[in-house]
Amino acid sequence: MDDKAAWDAAYAKGTWDQLTATLEVAHYATIAGYLHYFLHASDAVLDLGCGEGLLVEYMAPSFYQRYTGIDISDVALAKARARHATRATLDFRCSPIERYSVPPDLKYGAIVFNEVLYYLHDPIGTVTRLSASLGPSGLVIVSMWGGTTGHVHESAIRLWGDLYAIGWPLVDETKLIHTLSGNCWKVAVFRP
Repeated sequence: MDDKAAWDAAYAKGTWDQLTATLEVAHYATIAGYLHYFLHASDAVLDLGCGEGLLVEYMAPSFYQRYTGIDISDVALAKARARHATRATLDFRCSPIERYSVPPDLKYGAIVFNEVLYYLHDPIGTVTRLSASLGPSGLVIVSMWGGTTGHVHESAIRLWGDLYAIGWPLVDETKLIHTLSGNCWKVAVFRP
């Protein structure tokens, strides 16, 4: 979905407030755990589709040197800036992900695509293009909601197949099931 007005309206109405619920904790913590394990304190993190900056709440400042969060919604980013006003190493920018350009001199230790790929017109092209902004040992971390018990998210299955077909080494992968709700996620770490 590339409609900025629709995303702003959804965030203003509270549609995405559900992302702060306990059923989201495990998948955010898994992404943060991978960042903590693989990154160096001198690395930068690019979080695409960052929304209100919820992932940052799971990341200690010692995980990274600089964090850049990109989202299409000014409303979500205003909430992110208010939520993290005291953290100087955070930079929240408004841009459609598929049109975001990383400055050529900037290299990231990790690029995170958290529950965003299924909203893009060209998800694999975007992942591949932005992966050029990784440093020599940089990682791409992808998290996708896979549906609920008994209901599979078909576009997520297709996207995982497309991601594996790129041929990047898979460093690690975790599947999560929230027992009370039946919601499922997969989080994978690739080294392009």
